[in-house]
Amino acid sequence: MYKKIISLVLVVSMLMISTVTSFAIEPDRDDEFLTQQKSIYINEMKDINTENKFKEVNVSFDTNVNINGKLIINDTKYELQLNGLFYPFNEGVYNKNLVVGDFSSSSPDFKVINVKVDTSVSEPTLIIVLMETLTSNYFELKSNITNKEFEMIYNQSETNLKEVSISENDLDKKLLSLYKYDIEDNQPETLNIEYSSNTVRLMSAPRMSRSDLTAFLTAMNKYGEVKLSDYDIPTSLFTDTGWDHYHYTNEENNPFAYSVYASKNGSDEYLAQITMLDTTVHDEDENVSVQLEYYDGMVMSYNIYTKKAKVIQYGLGGNVSNIKLALYLKASNDNIFTSRCLNGSLKSQSSVKGLIGLLPHGGTVLTLWDYANDECITNAITQGKKDFPDTIQMQKDKYGDDNIIKAIYGESGKAYMSRKDVHYFQLEGEVNNSSNNVDWSYKYQISKHL
Repeated sequence: MYKKIISLVLVVSMLMISTVTSFAIEPDRDDEFLTQQKSIYINEMKDINTENKFKEVNVSFDTNVNINGKLIINDTKYELQLNGLFYPFNEGVYNKNLVVGDFSSSSPDFKVINVKVDTSVSEPTLIIVLMETLTSNYFELKSNITNKEFEMIYNQSETNLKEVSISENDLDKKLLSLYKYDIEDNQPETLNIEYSSNTVRLMSAPRMSRSDLTAFLTAMNKYGEVKLSDYDIPTSLFTDTGWDHYHYTNEENNPFAYSVYASKNGSDEYLAQITMLDTTVHDEDENVSVQLEYYDGMVMSYNIYTKKAKVIQYGLGGNVSNIKLALYLKASNDNIFTSRCLNGSLKSQSSVKGLIGLLPHGGTVLTLWDYANDECITNAITQGKKDFPDTIQMQKDKYGDDNIIKAIYGESGKAYMSRKDVHYFQLEGEVNNSSNNVDWSYKYQISKHL
């Protein structure tokens, strides 16, 4: 992804460029500092691998942050001017230890990829990542700052956050977008999943047992940061970038699926958004059901040097939408569905629909989903159980053309799942005889936030 990363470690000397006092202490609030003007000045920085330099850099902090300097690359001088705001990143293991920046460059020669101040390292560090637009080379600039300087920046960032008027979910997405490097990955925003009792579309995600994956997610929720080698989780979960998916149906009656989207985030970090679902099929006597339940989801990082995984944002897995559940009977037998019931807890669940699939008695199901267009009922979860005629002849009389109910469906419409221990979607049905000839299928779409 990177053509070139130049790491510049800045040696900081603090020069006050105003005649006023930098910090004034309120008489009744000794721990809070008000800053009238403050700057960090760096005379010259050299790339550790080349002769390229970043000179006369001035970083001034106010409500806005302004960064000005001269970047010299192969004897060519570029004026660098950045302007933006910081926001507190009170998520995951970074609670009050990180601020992220929303910056733009007035210099057409460079694009701002990332700006942040991180205190999770040995001391507060200002990080600026730029891309040269002509060559697509990347520059990763770092400078240590003092704890008081970080405190001032953090307090300002909280003030900026209070002025943001968006929902909590949208705020989480905004902060995540500022945490990750602003690099287009040309990957689709969503992944389409489809499984059935007859066919399975395989993908190449690492195979893991349900117990191994749940143990890892439980530890991440409890500790926030773990050494990956302490768990039976492959590093490829993070380092295989792009979309991947894994589904297992027969693990001690605990089938599950997980989807992961991973991307590189700088020279030493990978990000991964993981979403795990429990997928349950029940088939006993005349009662059958298929269910998807949102088990957990989060955004994590993996550092290639420390070999540790840590939580970036709890609870921010992918949204599971466009869900379609189906139960259907083999056409060669005389079984029919005599009821359908949709249960669940979804966001915007009033759009959930219940449908039936009619097929002439003795006919053959060609394409399962093509039959999901008869007797549609909206707001189907609230409607509860729907009974149908309970004999073949009664169904033929009601539906005409020798039709009987050989399939039942549930569709989420605009509803979706996104929260652990809350969201699930279930389709139940009853058949007139033993249900051992029932097949199942489901589809859904999962979105990424990275």
